[in-house]
Amino acid sequence: MLLFASCASHDTRETVQAQMLGESGHGFVTDSIGLSIESSTLAGDGKALQTRKLVSLFEDFRPGMVLRIGGNTSDQMFWTSKGESKPTDYGFTATPASLNKLAELTKQLGWRVVMGVNLRARDPQRAADMARHARSIFGDWLTAIAIGNEPNVYYPSNPPFGTYASDVRRYTNEIRSAVPDVAIQAPDASGNRSDFIWSSASQFARLPAAVPDVYASHFYGAQGCDTGSMLPRALFTEFADERRKSSLDNIYHAASLSSAPKVVLSEVNSINCGGMAGISNRLAGALWMLDFAFDAATQGFNGIYFHGTITDCIAYSPVCVADDRAINTADPFKALFMLNRMANGMAMLSVAPYVSNSNIRLYGLRGRNSLVLIAINTGEGNGDWVDVNVDLPGSDFVELTATEIFTKDETSTDGTRLARKTSMDGVPPDLDRECASGPGDSEPVATARVASRPASAKVLFFCERND
Repeated sequence: MLLFASCASHDTRETVQAQMLGESGHGFVTDSIGLSIESSTLAGDGKALQTRKLVSLFEDFRPGMVLRIGGNTSDQMFWTSKGESKPTDYGFTATPASLNKLAELTKQLGWRVVMGVNLRARDPQRAADMARHARSIFGDWLTAIAIGNEPNVYYPSNPPFGTYASDVRRYTNEIRSAVPDVAIQAPDASGNRSDFIWSSASQFARLPAAVPDVYASHFYGAQGCDTGSMLPRALFTEFADERRKSSLDNIYHAASLSSAPKVVLSEVNSINCGGMAGISNRLAGALWMLDFAFDAATQGFNGIYFHGTITDCIAYSPVCVADDRAINTADPFKALFMLNRMANGMAMLSVAPYVSNSNIRLYGLRGRNSLVLIAINTGEGNGDWVDVNVDLPGSDFVELTATEIFTKDETSTDGTRLARKTSMDGVPPDLDRECASGPGDSEPVATARVASRPASAKVLFFCERND
């Protein structure tokens, strides 16, 4: 009877058939993925940074990742290079010593830096002075100056939003006068404020001197500020997917309207207002991070920067310094590591299921002589195993290895699979090196096959025969 039951269970397992097609979006490169942290990290000359421990933690990451310093606290920051006392209406002081402390980390890791300046203060000369010192300290690793953070909060609430565009033009002129070769990033608006996104883009289009080099906006998968009973599954519902699609469409097309040459999602995470423990910092948050990054890259976004507060251990921070100075990592840190290792000059490919399954999300990457398939399963029940078969673009690919994020805590009754701790089996390989001499003697396959377990992301890596 047990044997028959096992067979019946296997026979009813759903199968998803799909095909890997041509390129979609932009390439997946080292600066496609970034970490966003609060400007308050610079307070107290940056002494809260545990540089040696953080360098050790990130030593297996590829160099070139972006570190954005911004968030709400960028508009509470008082910058001074002259030792001035902080006025009472600012939250903290940042100095050249703060930037030097941060540079100890970024230079050792080879990280690119996006530095936020205070727009709310309406002091473009002070912002330009900060940009000048940032260029001197970070050198060519300083890739952009971000003017303000979520200005939709402190400009008038209705279009045309007061003097926003003209203020950005003043800041841009001052910053480019001080550092001619630095990119300007704006508006860094809330992703749910489509009115501000479209209005700022149209104003930029009418003011060529204000057009940013990088059009930036934010996105959070769910609104957690006033919700105490959210379930992990809420990140992956049809409503959540539609909300994401609508927001990203607005942002991408607004960037095109503004004539900005690049568009990034500069502050991203699963749930806003610091996230929610048991969701943002667990398997649900890790799977959401992977799914969102590949989805946005497929849609053409040049960068996706996941937000946290590196000096404050709240739920959505992938990594943080605890009160005892120990470095803590949440489960999404594993996803950040996986994304960084895969962002190696590959093209995003579209993967089209013949019949869709709401739990299965498929993505593809194509390298010089390599191929990657990502299968994400957001189901939670024992019956949510899915056999995924994807036709590859040709029959000359040999499977090299696999990496999987899932939970080994299958017996826990404390919440669903998505709320459990994340396990990671395998490490994404260096495909350029591994595939340079060909895939060896293994038999090539025309179809990739994945037994996709509930609440998991499995990544298959292939080398292409070159004989």
